[in-house]
Amino acid sequence: MFQKSKSQKVSPKHTEAPYRLVLPQNFAEDVLNQEMALSIQCSIPQVSRLMELYSAAIEYYESIPDLKYLHYQERLQKLLTRRDVLKLLNDQPHRSSKLSESAPISIRKPPEKLKLKIKPVIPYEEIAPTQPVIVRGAEEVITTHNKETNITSNKVRDNIRVQEGKELKERLEARKRSNSSQPIQRKNSYKNGKKPDMENQMEKYQEEIEKIIEKYLEKKIVKIQEIKEKYKEQMNEIKAMGDNDTIKEILREMDKQMLREIEEITQQLAQERKNEIAELKGKNIFEL
Repeated sequence: MFQKSKSQKVSPKHTEAPYRLVLPQNFAEDVLNQEMALSIQCSIPQVSRLMELYSAAIEYYESIPDLKYLHYQERLQKLLTRRDVLKLLNDQPHRSSKLSESAPISIRKPPEKLKLKIKPVIPYEEIAPTQPVIVRGAEEVITTHNKETNITSNKVRDNIRVQEGKELKERLEARKRSNSSQPIQRKNSYKNGKKPDMENQMEKYQEEIEKIIEKYLEKKIVKIQEIKEKYKEQMNEIKAMGDNDTIKEILREMDKQMLREIEEITQQLAQERKNEIAELKGKNIFEL
């Protein structure tokens, strides 16, 4: 008799996908040992290694994403602003450009057995901007923020009337229909030279939104200025230590951190403003 042929299992082909960054091996232990050694004796290899470890942690946690990267940004900033570290780096002008060469950190690929469990990451080429990215300095970014604030303040009233007009009219018309049983009182308000209740409430509603937007614009200016002053003081102290490659590298890193803080506070205030406006919209405008 004929025997049933056993079906051969065809194993699917897996295309190799890009992998996420991982922390260096024994990362936590290495950081602890280097920090303890640095507290006893400050040396170039220890400073270099800690800078690399902190930078690797920042890149890793940003790629997840995880807010722990802010913690390592702060630790890197504290390391770069320590007086003993600054003095040490300032005394080594010829070695400053080679700091990253000592004890290099390699980003390890995950073991073979974990490859299929890792979610592929979209290649950068598919999401990269087609236009060149313009890198701006901190002063230029802050100036641009201030200009945008002034422009927004001038346009805010027109934008509100355009964006909120239809919604307000619908709500006010509904209110008008519900009060249609009082035509005489509404007619008398016209004769007395008073605006109808609907128009008064519309203006009041628009004023409340304008107040919210202007309040957060002012907050934005103050916060950015505070960040700028904080970094300006620290960067001036570092500039006084010298003008070698190490100092320039530290200043560039602090400049990047300042821009990150400005961007984070800008996004935070924008979300708070959005929430407050949404809360206002949820209220009955005739109760304002």
